[in-house]
Amino acid sequence: MSMYNIALSGAMANQAAMNITAQNTANMNTDGYTRKVVNQATVVYGSQAGGVTVESIRRVSDQAAVERLRTASQEMQYAQAYMSGMQNIENLLGMEGLNLNSGFSELFAAIDEATISPESLVYRTQIIASADNLASRFNGIMSQLETQLNSLVQQQETTVSTINSQLENIADLNAQIRDASGQGKDISGYQDALDLQLAELSKSIGVNVLQNQDGTVELSTKSGQPLVVGNNVATIEKNLSAGGQFNTDLQLTFNGQTSTLQSPKGGELGAFDKLKDEQYLPLMDDINAIAVGFADAMNEILATGTDLNGDSPGKALFSYDPSNPAGSLSVTGISAEELALSIDGNAGDGSIATAMSELASQPIRIDGRDINVFDAYSEILGTIGIATSQAQANYETATISINEAQTARDSVSAVSSNEEAANLMMYMNAYEANMKVIATANQMFDTVLNSF
Repeated sequence: MSMYNIALSGAMANQAAMNITAQNTANMNTDGYTRKVVNQATVVYGSQAGGVTVESIRRVSDQAAVERLRTASQEMQYAQAYMSGMQNIENLLGMEGLNLNSGFSELFAAIDEATISPESLVYRTQIIASADNLASRFNGIMSQLETQLNSLVQQQETTVSTINSQLENIADLNAQIRDASGQGKDISGYQDALDLQLAELSKSIGVNVLQNQDGTVELSTKSGQPLVVGNNVATIEKNLSAGGQFNTDLQLTFNGQTSTLQSPKGGELGAFDKLKDEQYLPLMDDINAIAVGFADAMNEILATGTDLNGDSPGKALFSYDPSNPAGSLSVTGISAEELALSIDGNAGDGSIATAMSELASQPIRIDGRDINVFDAYSEILGTIGIATSQAQANYETATISINEAQTARDSVSAVSSNEEAANLMMYMNAYEANMKVIATANQMFDTVLNSF
């Protein structure tokens, strides 16, 4: 092989390397870009080495680091969604106008005043007004919880729609990678796009990723249900047959077969399930139980008394729908005169009012156990507070994990301006040296020609 051809191959190989260096530098701030390097190899003719060729253009990627970042991204999104839900609940229960303990205190203060002068219509009216305020607090809490839970259901629907689009995108990228690979084209750009899509998908649902030799992937859920295999792509949708106001049951259809989307779901979907099943629904049950226990306790005491008209047993102060106690709790149409605050109806007898007042410090039957109403609600606040603090701590841990995972990935795959600058100088010097060899070869050739 002639000196001219050897130098020409060197110039072309180093020009290709400079092009890759330029591409790396241009994409230094591109999200998800993986730096590339040129692998050069000696051209061998017979038993002699001569010249150089670009053997391959390689993505500098550590699949373990990419997988770690994807897992961290899933855990981060799960922690963020769960923490956000817990903060919404905590903020709701702490709202001044909805705090049940404040409502209980106001009602018991009104009852205490009535024990001094139980025949006073002013004090009796104040009891009814305070009871109505307490009922409104129960109604407000339940309404807000239902609103938040409905919002959670809507977020799930949006997330599911996004997941279905992402699965289609991944299947399309698989097809493009197969086509490009079969034609011997560079697939690195497609692989970067695939890594980004997988990272985004993992935020919504946990996935297992199987890397194929041709650069394509196969996906399944954490429980092993197929999502993308070959040309087949799964579709996730709500299971409408499950019914219920807050239905979040999902089903997966793959290759014509439909089955329940199984747990663990991971990502945002997993957070939505846990918030609904372990926080919202139990909390609503607890609030309903307090409403039922308190309303029944008050009504039972009043039923033993006599009102100002001399009628007994006394009428109920509260009423509710057993299917939605806290949401429907209200004051009956009882009048001030009809409040049975005494045993015998005599003016000045406030025995029943005193018994009602004692509920402030005595336990009542709530959801199968005896507990004071203030303690019952404070217990809820404490439980939610602890869960919110833990969610915050988990989010902070997930933040550290994803930062570490990003650093580990970038240490291998990210573009370094210093490294690329050094590479550019090296390839440029090599290119110029080869061009000088070519110039020298031309000069020698001209000298030979001119000698004749």
